[in-house]
Formats: sequence, structure tokens, C-alpha cells
Amino acid sequence: MKAHGEFEIYRDNGVLLTRVVGSWNREGTAEYCASVRATIRKMPQRWAQIVDARGWMLAVPDAAIELAALSKWRDTHGMACIAYLDDDNGMMREFAQRNILSKQSTALGAIFDSVDELEKWMSEQGFELSDSLRGRLYGT
Repeated sequence: MKAHGEFEIYRDNGVLLTRVVGSWNREGTAEYCASVRATIRKMPQRWAQIVDARGWMLAVPDAAIELAALSKWRDTHGMACIAYLDDDNGMMREFAQRNILSKQSTALGAIFDSVDELEKWMSEQGFELSDSLRGRLYGT
């Protein structure tokens, strides 16, 4: 089956930014997880992730299994914290709380609907956003 769901991956200054968009099936989720794992292998020993889910719509139940496995894998590969950026519909907030954040064992996790609040929290965790990543989050 053809992969559904789109993503972009950026990394800079110990921060991994992933942007997820659309409705996701199992194949799209598998492609995303494989790409994230490949990028993580290039990250420093301690790093953070931001998931920009403002364009994310939904995912099939199999996606939750794949993403929970990715969450556990990230924990063993240096991720210090993860921040989700959600929009007004709150779909990622519910999905992340139920399927991802509750599965994490070592990394801090939080969900935000404001880039300013996300950036402040990341700074408190010891991660400063580069101008490039900040521009991608603010759309400039």
C-alpha cells in the first residue's frame, strides 16, 4: 500500500525537528520512523526533539504501536526531552498523551500550542533553538 502522511526532518544544534502533516497509515508511519532513526544516529550524545504536529490529522491504530516503539528506541539513544507542538484541534495532544508520552521512561515530554512556550521549555531543558529551526517553527 502507498504511504500516507508527510514529514520533514531538520536537525541543528542538538535539536531534531520533525514536521508531520496529514493522515497517516502504517506505511507512512514506518517511513517516518525509519527516517527519524537514521537522523538520530547522527545526533550528539544528548539531544532533544520537537514534533511540529500543527498539520497532523490522524493515524491508524498500527501507527501508535510503531510510534511507541520509536519512543522507547529514542530513550536508549540519547534523547533528553521531546516537545510536541499542536494546533487548536488538539488531535496530537490526545494521541501523544495516550500513545507516546505515557510510554516514555527516561525522557521528559511536554505538549504546547505556542512556539514561544515550547522554546522557553526547551531552553529550560538546556536546548537553544538555532535561527534556522526557529524560522521553521515560526514560518519565517
